[in-house]
Amino acid sequence: CLVNNLDLSMKTPLGGMKHPNGLTHPDRKNNAERIRFDAAGAGKYQVIVNASNMATSSQRYSLVATGCFSFENQAVRKVTRSDFFLDSLWSGGLKSSGSMFGIVAKQDINVTSFEFHSTMKADDGFMFLDIYAINGTFIGNERSREKWSKVASNVMIAGSGRGEATRIPDGAMPKLLVKNGESKGIYITMKFREELRYTAVDQAMGEVFSENTDLQILVGSGNAYEGEGFGEVYPRRMFNGRVIYEKIPHGGNLLVKEDSSVGTLQPQAPAVKVPTRVYLETLWNGGIKNSGSMFGVVAKTTIQIESIYVNSPYSGMIEFEVYKIDGSSNGREKSPNEWNLVGTARVEGGGEGKPTIIPSSAFLETFTIHKRQTVGIYVTMKYQLQLRYSPVQLAVGDVFAENSDLAILVGTGNDYPFSNFYSKRMFNGALVYSKLQDTPSTPSASSTPLPTALVPTSAALPSGSPSTSPKPSPAPSSSPTSMPTTLPTESPSTIPTPRPTIQSLSLETLWEGGVKNSGNMFDIVAKADLRITSFLVNTPSSDNIDFEVYSIKGGHRGNEQIADRWTLVANGRVVGAGEGYPTIIRAQHFKQDIIILAQETLGLYITMTDKREMRYTPVRNKSAGDVYASNLDLAILVGTGNGYPFGQFWQQRVFNGSIEYQRLSEGKVSSDPVLQGVPFTSISWNTESSGVDDSVHGWSVLKHGFLARFEVENSYTCDGTNSMTQVGEATSVVSVGSPTPLYFELRGMGEQFEAGYEMLTFEIDGNVIASATSVARGIECSAGPVSVTKEVPSPYYLSPGKHHLRLKFTTRDGYDHSGVYYEIGLGFEPLP
Repeated sequence: CLVNNLDLSMKTPLGGMKHPNGLTHPDRKNNAERIRFDAAGAGKYQVIVNASNMATSSQRYSLVATGCFSFENQAVRKVTRSDFFLDSLWSGGLKSSGSMFGIVAKQDINVTSFEFHSTMKADDGFMFLDIYAINGTFIGNERSREKWSKVASNVMIAGSGRGEATRIPDGAMPKLLVKNGESKGIYITMKFREELRYTAVDQAMGEVFSENTDLQILVGSGNAYEGEGFGEVYPRRMFNGRVIYEKIPHGGNLLVKEDSSVGTLQPQAPAVKVPTRVYLETLWNGGIKNSGSMFGVVAKTTIQIESIYVNSPYSGMIEFEVYKIDGSSNGREKSPNEWNLVGTARVEGGGEGKPTIIPSSAFLETFTIHKRQTVGIYVTMKYQLQLRYSPVQLAVGDVFAENSDLAILVGTGNDYPFSNFYSKRMFNGALVYSKLQDTPSTPSASSTPLPTALVPTSAALPSGSPSTSPKPSPAPSSSPTSMPTTLPTESPSTIPTPRPTIQSLSLETLWEGGVKNSGNMFDIVAKADLRITSFLVNTPSSDNIDFEVYSIKGGHRGNEQIADRWTLVANGRVVGAGEGYPTIIRAQHFKQDIIILAQETLGLYITMTDKREMRYTPVRNKSAGDVYASNLDLAILVGTGNGYPFGQFWQQRVFNGSIEYQRLSEGKVSSDPVLQGVPFTSISWNTESSGVDDSVHGWSVLKHGFLARFEVENSYTCDGTNSMTQVGEATSVVSVGSPTPLYFELRGMGEQFEAGYEMLTFEIDGNVIASATSVARGIECSAGPVSVTKEVPSPYYLSPGKHHLRLKFTTRDGYDHSGVYYEIGLGFEPLP
């Protein structure tokens, strides 16, 4: 380590701190340090040189400044300061209003200030902070406001921005005495923002996360601001920042260090009152895009919608319309006369990875939802098909996301305006709202109790809070943020459109970070023949990045340091997207097609050649080779962090990012003869049905089981006799010895009065592959072509082994069924 170490830093006019050599903390390794920056505006900038680890009584140094500035008539002077400090970490990953953590003194100290991590900059407006302290542990007291002492109130500060430490101004808080062996809980919270960053960690709350000879910092929690700031608690979160303190020896005199200073801080502006705004989000995964999305909202307290965040890859001008309906939107998706237009906006799209904001100025009237009221919301673009939402397994009307104020329900994707719709779709985005004093709502069908089956947001990335993000995100985050995928727009199956044979898909891991180095090795296992089209990686760098991508058949384990076994498949230079955004390595940088066949394992090594800025995440409960993330096509396994080029490596590390790929449905790379043949010649179905009065209707199995059909008995309202809900299930087990394409096609004739009142679902190994349902044309007692949704394109590739097939059918009611049947055809080649 360096002795007589001198650390250079700079304090901006608004109190932010800048550090040298591109770092967000002091440079402990180099004795030549430089800070370069674009001045944000006029003001006084304080240059600080801190001495540490001194082996001699003094150290000479040179300080040079260049640029357009002037000195005041004051000499550079030597001053005494008492600042010592201890960092936790700065990797981010999640954010909310505030964070609690513990400190334990190993000698008598005075805590004088804190630095923290936030992406907010001066252009984003001021933050207003409250700081609380509690003697002893904070654990168990996270929501007990009365047990805490407020040590600073309404501290107004401008953030230093992404990658910089934001310092609480000197004098904003009193000194906090912590004696040797004592512990104290600290709570730092923003009052009207949710932009304080912290990191999810494996350690339990109260465990030591970082320490030096004077102090320990303990693992704590992320916290939502409600009431006086003591809202929901998200445990095992580590405050990102620094504790600044003085040492107090037994004699009572402060130990001091030396620095040189120029300039002073600007005076603090008076605090102002700002309305409390909070938000609840769903997810940002994408998966499908169309004109718009409908969803339900149930208020637990009276709220006013202030703005709506949506997920769209489009960065041009977008015209939005926002509609509202009292009560549930379910069954009223194509009834425009029942909806009220409550907002219009023409805004610029945020683009890939950023939220697009429909502001409060868009609303034509105050958008209030009263306590225990249910409303449907329809957010739609007028001219683009660029609004993203996600297919989910929950039913329409199920709770997808909730907090103590409201719940957001599963809804639909929708064609503009009030046209075809696609059920079991989850709006991607967030509702920003303010809480109002509860007032009784007008009695109506919309004043319904909250559904009792509250379902957690399992589809989103790991999240402690509706306002936290598991991946770096400029948007309100929850859940990280998986990054949005780029997939084809939904089209109604009743309108014949050519379906592409190659579809762009993706699989991501997480975006939490925690550790960074040059690169990351990991294995992928294919369940179908795939072509990789791009890699999305997590890096805080916004500079030019030189990168290399290597592959190795069979996996990377045991080959981490054997360079000649690897093949260079991509290299080049990209510009880092920086904190909160994915950096993309596209196919244009590939030296060859990166293709992996079904059931193959391929090792990948993605590395920077000139930086150590690749983020990945340590895991404790999984080992290298364990599956970390998977879908129907692909699995990403736990791997290693690596030094460039094939140097030291660290086990139990998870790649942060996403792999985008295409499923090869034509021109198969594999020459396995089984793909040209027939692995089984019949399918034996076990069938059950209920609600069917005779033996003519219900299930029938044809063509050796490759065609299964459910015939619906006519309803008593349509010259039939059946008044019951007709339900059926068919199951089968098939086996294949090699990767095998199974083509499938759902078809039939369904009722034409209302949509969604008949449904046939096809599952393989518990995964929904496709479904068919009725189309609403307002015609009673008639049948027309059904609407089909394919969650994955045909064919589906069966991996070697046994597979469970299941068909589920229901009419959902006993009305308007006349001449109705649903069927599925299966085969080993494209179906007619």
